Amino acid sequence: MKAEDLRAAFSPGFPVMFLDHLGVKYQRRGDELRTKICPTCGPRNRDAVCIAADHGAWVDQAHGCKGDIFALVAGYAGLDIKRDYPAVLKLAAQIAGVSDDGPDPDRARRIDEQRRRAEECERQARAERAAVVATMPARWASLDRGNPAGESYLLARGIDPAALRGRGDVVRFAPNGDPAVALRDLETGAIVGIQYRRLTGDTKLIAERGSQLAGSALFGRLDDIDPEGVDVAIIVEGLADTLAACLAFPTVAVFGAPGASQIARIASAVAPRIAAARGWLLLVVDNDAAGTDNASDAIVEAVRAGLSLADAEAGLDGASTIRLVDIGSHHDLADAYAAGWRHEWPRAVAS
Repeated sequence: MKAEDLRAAFSPGFPVMFLDHLGVKYQRRGDELRTKICPTCGPRNRDAVCIAADHGAWVDQAHGCKGDIFALVAGYAGLDIKRDYPAVLKLAAQIAGVSDDGPDPDRARRIDEQRRRAEECERQARAERAAVVATMPARWASLDRGNPAGESYLLARGIDPAALRGRGDVVRFAPNGDPAVALRDLETGAIVGIQYRRLTGDTKLIAERGSQLAGSALFGRLDDIDPEGVDVAIIVEGLADTLAACLAFPTVAVFGAPGASQIARIASAVAPRIAAARGWLLLVVDNDAAGTDNASDAIVEAVRAGLSLADAEAGLDGASTIRLVDIGSHHDLADAYAAGWRHEWPRAVAS
């Protein structure tokens, strides 16, 4: 059987079927299967391997190893994808119930059983995720409102914790002093996670285990945008920039992306509210390649939602626009704010 014919014969649940067949432990998260075992490098300390549940393409986020469903089969079966390619195809065909000898009368039943099992696993996974997310408000409430180590860190970054309290319940602290900001669901405004800025260690940002990152934002709520009140919102990247934005833009709705990849998704949710309010959407991203790429994606989403990209010289009367904020040569908004940068609002255009 040729690879393309075999691939077409796979059921949508084949990656799950394959992992179950070999006893590879994994966790299902949405459309992905996460495991600690890399098909190329072997065991990892965390669930760094992400496998597409529908077609089996995979990547090891730790070392960058990646491949398709057949590389997955080869790696877990101890076969060489190049030298043992016929054996790889044969093994995949056997597990999938596909044979060169003719149609398998039980294949339809097995596919249906696998589909039902996959659906049940996904239902259970959703229920488990929802149960964990439901604990986030209590976890947030348990954090300290002040901490000497955490407040010293913020002051060193040019962020005044006392001034932040004027914006509400913006920042709290873990017992070791790590500053924390709540993640809120963009649609409901409910607290669905917590992101921390670690004071020690190599990893700067971590999220409370089980936090909902997709479809959420640091601090901001869509209901903060009001045509009769707040008609300007700002999207920034990361925890420190979220806190800096609360101080640098005290009268606007602040939405912090928990990761650069979420900037466009937040823009797609915020932009319709801004368009309805005939307001402005401000965008501040890091001065790096990731920031530039995600800014472009965010602008595309905002324009789809009815905003227009404002000219750099556009005045105050330009409504329903998305505007890029220039922070000069600074790496990010937090660095700019600490260095004394302050946003200058454009003046009204003369009639």
